[in-house]
Amino acid sequence: MRPILHLSMPTTPQRIEAIQLRICAKHKITLEELTGERRHKELVQARHEAIREVYYSTGASTPVIGRAFNRDHTSILWVVGRVKTNRKVPALPVPIKIRAEKTGF
Repeated sequence: MRPILHLSMPTTPQRIEAIQLRICAKHKITLEELTGERRHKELVQARHEAIREVYYSTGASTPVIGRAFNRDHTSILWVVGRVKTNRKVPALPVPIKIRAEKTGF
């Protein structure tokens, strides 16, 4: 479920940057390291955490998130999809979609 936007809420790029900076402070890395090309384990874990949080909390599209992290949108899809397949990755709360069961009528 996408968040409801209010006029007083910061724009999506501002929200993305705020999340990026918070994750950088938490992991004691710079924004350049978070969005850079290096693939050290600590950087990748922080980057994936930030990507998942941005994806689930802002409602931004994968191309927008990809541009914010200097990645292709398919890389964003891979990170988000990885939560479903790898139990070692901490999952963020995801809205549950309930499907109506088909009846024979």
